[in-house]
Amino acid sequence: RAQDACHGCQRCTELCPAWQQGQPTEPHRVMRALWADPATVASRWAGGCTGCNLCTFYACPVELNPASLMADLADAPS
Repeated sequence: RAQDACHGCQRCTELCPAWQQGQPTEPHRVMRALWADPATVASRWAGGCTGCNLCTFYACPVELNPASLMADLADAPS
């Protein structure tokens, strides 16, 4: 559902405090590339997520939940 609904507008990434501080956290890439390899997606773009939920509550125009998805990826066994 995430890949189909995500428009790739990058608002979630632009608002992300971790990304603004130079972390490799890019919620829009996680949402668009999840169908590929979840482990690669988690290590490449979900790292550094602080769980602040700004991407979910303020940035996403289609009301997706990137913060929850990135938290799930971080908790998944490698």
